Amino acid sequence: MKNNIKDLTFSEIVGAIMLFSFGFRILFRGVFWIKEQGDVLDDSNFYLALHHVMPIWIWGILVGFAGLIIIVSSVFLASSDENNRCSWLLLVGGALTGILYFLMTSASVYHAINWLSTVHFAVMSTTGFIVAFIGGADIYARRK
Repeated sequence: MKNNIKDLTFSEIVGAIMLFSFGFRILFRGVFWIKEQGDVLDDSNFYLALHHVMPIWIWGILVGFAGLIIIVSSVFLASSDENNRCSWLLLVGGALTGILYFLMTSASVYHAINWLSTVHFAVMSTTGFIVAFIGGADIYARRK
């Protein structure tokens, strides 16, 4: 396993940074919903719509967990040629992110503060599904 930054290629460094920042953004949305649930529910009708499906703090736990999985996958990215831990983490974290953000996109269509929120959620959902596809495709390719 590569454990020294000098051993990483430029692509591995950029990929790890992008995965980490993607996961970090997801994680802290979840942390915000857990920590500030009272304020969140007063912010917009979008959060109330999510809260009617299940409590906002549960959304926060699920979203935070998905972000944490993506962050951990960035740690294993450099050793992805030696094992498939990164691929499994990408598959699970990406799928969970994609599904959760798809539900948030659906809830935000009529309840968001502005159209940018809906577009942001749609981009995050699409990115999550692409990350899951990449992880799943790598797992499938290794089994052949």
